[in-house]
Amino acid sequence: MKLCVIMLLIAAQINALNLEQMLADAALRYDLDAAQAVVTALGDSQENLPTAEGALLHAEALLLVAELNRIDFEQRPDSATKERRLLGKRIDAAAKQGLAQAAALPDSTEKFRLRADLIGTMIRSQYRAGKWKGKMKAAIEAALKLDPDNAKAYVSRAKLYVFKPTPSEEDLRQGLNWIAQAQQRDPVLESAALLQARTYMLQGRTEEAEARWRRCVEINPTCAPALNALAD
Repeated sequence: MKLCVIMLLIAAQINALNLEQMLADAALRYDLDAAQAVVTALGDSQENLPTAEGALLHAEALLLVAELNRIDFEQRPDSATKERRLLGKRIDAAAKQGLAQAAALPDSTEKFRLRADLIGTMIRSQYRAGKWKGKMKAAIEAALKLDPDNAKAYVSRAKLYVFKPTPSEEDLRQGLNWIAQAQQRDPVLESAALLQARTYMLQGRTEEAEARWRRCVEINPTCAPALNALAD
């Protein structure tokens, strides 16, 4: 019996490494189907042999699913009501599952950063901002308290301003300030460059936005949002 448990643990570790690589590849390519496949595989493995490492990877995979659906949501015109409603349901389902996985993790800067970003995918209206903004902000503060150099958490803080339903010029300026903080800590953080490009577009600074899209492609040649923006 003891040998069986050891073999299961070894198999779980090997499987986790494979799934971790699959998830990294899915994120690099912005591949929703691959991300969803990792979520499905992790769901099965967690039922058989739950581990903290598996829960963390599961939360990361669910965040990627939520974020990729959110990118699709943002690209749809407001008139595409049916499609946006369906995407919204998919985003919320993945985010809530991710929050459940994250809640089971021991406290860490990444746990709280994941929580913040999962909540952020669900903020898509003024009503939702009122419901979730405080929880997102608290998670960001907890992440940065544990690690003031967590670059991704600074991007999360910038999202609080840039992703407001109707951001003001001051909101966008604040967002750029937090993005700069992230880039000081990680100059090749793709999410920071992407959010910077989006912010410049919202400000009407198209040439600067294009430069940041190109920077995204330098960081990741398969960065789909940047490639799509440059192709338009």
